[in-house]
Amino acid sequence: MRTLGRAGISVLALGLIVLAGCQTTKKDAAAKDTVSPGQVIPFSPQLAVSRLYQDGGAYPTLFSSDSYALWVGPELTAARRAESVEAGETIDPEADTIAPIINENFLVIECHLVSYFEDMSIGYDVVGLRGISISLETPDGHRVYPAQSVVGTDLVEESNGALKIYRRTCLLIFPRGSLNLTVPMPGAAPAKSDGMMDSAPPPHGNVRVVLEGFDTRFFFEWFPGMPEVTPSSNPLKGVYAQKAKMKFNDFYGRLKTVAHKFD
Repeated sequence: MRTLGRAGISVLALGLIVLAGCQTTKKDAAAKDTVSPGQVIPFSPQLAVSRLYQDGGAYPTLFSSDSYALWVGPELTAARRAESVEAGETIDPEADTIAPIINENFLVIECHLVSYFEDMSIGYDVVGLRGISISLETPDGHRVYPAQSVVGTDLVEESNGALKIYRRTCLLIFPRGSLNLTVPMPGAAPAKSDGMMDSAPPPHGNVRVVLEGFDTRFFFEWFPGMPEVTPSSNPLKGVYAQKAKMKFNDFYGRLKTVAHKFD
């Protein structure tokens, strides 16, 4: 893939510095004395952010390595809202109503996709997920497909010499009822297959969101956080925070249709 540009370096810096506090929840940290080796616990990512990895295929530069995704959980939601309030924005009451409904019923992956592929028409298509198959690979090796994909209307087009750079934010919505997102604490025996796995499980209890298309495979990957890891005080405080995610009102505004199914 292409070497990381400034945006890619910013994303990696964000993952290492700005989002370190998303490693685990305070509840997990408080429970560290009661969790036994080998006990199965709910999956919680070490970091909310993941860069995009290329995993073989005909067109390794289909997506740029500047692409990244955010695992949107309650901690990220709270930090997103706090930043909006701090910036003086008026919180949409409907967004406040929608947020807990979404967090309870769905896992949302916020994808910031970038392409400067040689065939610019294909680059334009892939950031809008046209021709791309999407699935989530659970720690036990099952595949779950999104209940809905929300393709953002915020296409950004830039020139890069003779090429065009396309950027778009898309939301992948997975039903929580279909997910088995649990991992064993260190010291557990290897998990036994039920004989019905859809694919080999991601390594080390990780969770992957896979993008496949044009004979090429890419994935975002999140590593499990363990309760003994102590979170920092603010998961999204820093210079890159505004670039890393959508605004609170914008994010939940795009999910209104999904949330209203539960009214």
